[in-house]
Amino acid sequence: MHANIRYIKEFKWFLVVEQPEGEALKEIYTTLVINLAICVAITIIVLTLVSISLSSYRKKIDTLRGIVPICSYCKQIRYDKGYWSKVEEFIANHTEAEFSHSICPDCMKEHYPEYSDDEKL
Repeated sequence: MHANIRYIKEFKWFLVVEQPEGEALKEIYTTLVINLAICVAITIIVLTLVSISLSSYRKKIDTLRGIVPICSYCKQIRYDKGYWSKVEEFIANHTEAEFSHSICPDCMKEHYPEYSDDEKL
């Protein structure tokens, strides 16, 4: 038996309620089972999402880790299906990198010798 006691101020009485243990434990057990089921469902959803994310990143890493066929002249990269794309497009499609173009000092001297001595560039 469980006893629940409350004081009733207006009457200056104590109210005592007795409840069989079986009913209280049954409600607690039902709540526990529902909470465990919710936790299992959430865990399965999270594990599935993590697995999908890891698989996606693993494919990107394998692509970047493996041999990348690149043209020795124009530096375009060949995809699996035989299509060619610029290096910038390939890296942008397979990573989160973004590009900003500039000219290195050696290329500046070779292609723009008239500006190569300019210190502003």
